[in-house]
Amino acid sequence: MTWSSLSLSPELIKQCESFGMKTPTAVQNATIPSIFRGKDVIVSAKTGSGKTAAFALPIIHALLQEPYGIFALVITPTRELASQIFDQFNAFGSKLGVKVSLVVGGLDRLQQISELWNRPHIVVCTPARLSAFLSSSTESEEMEKRLTRLRFLVLDEVDNLLSGNMKEDVIKILDHCPKKRQTLLFSATIDPEVRQTVETLSLLRPKFAEISLVVPEATRLVNTLDERYMFVPAGQKEHHLYFILKHILGIAPSLDQTSLINPQKPSKKIKPKSQQQAAHNESKYNFITIDFSKKNGDQLIIFVNKKATADIVHFFLSELLIKNVCYHGEHTMFERTNAINAFKSGMATILVTTDVAARGLDIPNVTLVINFDLPKEPQTYVHRVGRTIRQEGLVGHSISIITQLDVGRVHEIEEFTHRKMVDIGEWPNTLLHDDLLPIETAKSVAHLRFSETQLGEKEAEKRKDIDKMIQKRKRTHSESDERHKHKKERKKKH
Repeated sequence: MTWSSLSLSPELIKQCESFGMKTPTAVQNATIPSIFRGKDVIVSAKTGSGKTAAFALPIIHALLQEPYGIFALVITPTRELASQIFDQFNAFGSKLGVKVSLVVGGLDRLQQISELWNRPHIVVCTPARLSAFLSSSTESEEMEKRLTRLRFLVLDEVDNLLSGNMKEDVIKILDHCPKKRQTLLFSATIDPEVRQTVETLSLLRPKFAEISLVVPEATRLVNTLDERYMFVPAGQKEHHLYFILKHILGIAPSLDQTSLINPQKPSKKIKPKSQQQAAHNESKYNFITIDFSKKNGDQLIIFVNKKATADIVHFFLSELLIKNVCYHGEHTMFERTNAINAFKSGMATILVTTDVAARGLDIPNVTLVINFDLPKEPQTYVHRVGRTIRQEGLVGHSISIITQLDVGRVHEIEEFTHRKMVDIGEWPNTLLHDDLLPIETAKSVAHLRFSETQLGEKEAEKRKDIDKMIQKRKRTHSESDERHKHKKERKKKH
């Protein structure tokens, strides 16, 4: 199919082609005609399949024929995803006179109200901020007036919006939206529970609803994703994370710099270094190549389950001089924007984050996702690993670091995705031994630095105590390191 065969306006076709979008994707082919026919849709498609354009293009097309505001309301779970959708609407519509407003927490409230009073064509929002406007005694009446002619309501990442704390805010917004509207629901994962909630809330008009499962259930992930896991002892996740990064980033010259290795049984006889290296090449190790190159701008994301863990991993890697940026929900909007901008611009190769970055973030150079913690829900796993392979035809990789407590989750994920993860195998203890002392020190310092961030402004004395403890740990490490070097030199002489 072509854009013309979808009956898209010539102005929008020109915009698509200017962005290198020569033909519609599968989700766009399946969805845009239904929207043009006035249907409500619920769409499940793989991450990176062009879902945003699948609703943005037909909305702008309809707006150009009858421009008024507020014409469309797009609700999405996170500020970052809202900002990204806002940018896409602007990219397609700014030259065509389309006015878009971003309504999210962390930005100036009065400025957002002023923009809404000026009736923008399209509003992109997070549930909490818009719900707050609708609940305000001074703003709710005016806000409701501006929604009376709403033509389109979009819930992007609908499975997330209709669960947890956001559900209540979404329902409040729905109560203020006109019944006569087109509703468009999108996500990479739409399970029976979500559909039941959609039905309970009467989100879709029975006579006008179309369900477009663009991607069959058995292919939730793209075929070019290489999924692996590493089984490690509890308490040694940091050790193995460092070892993975050490080799991926080319810090370790003794092994292939862009490979992970699946060790077979090592020889009991110790060989000279040159012979040991030859043994590696002769199949002592099975090499699993990961095509990762900092020179080419490749990047990776490390996912954790808790905000505290994100901070600790960030401090841990920083102590080991591995540059990274940290990003989670407790950071200010300014801090989050700076972290994402640093990562998007390529200033940082590694992003340490929670599931706030699991949905919607489109960063083409991400070729590897590492799950430091496995997510609780298989759906979240799909969204996480979907951050890689954002460009068609490329190969992406994911590595999950698991302990004995995660085995059940691995089985749940494999059942959900209908795919098996490959076991990388354990690293030989000898390969970890040389780095054991700096790793343990970095772990200890990272926890102390995190403790420091939890102190109030008036707890200066405690800060001083923590700083002293950090310096003591580092001195102890330095002294132990010197002793270790002298011991190795003495062995060489003998």
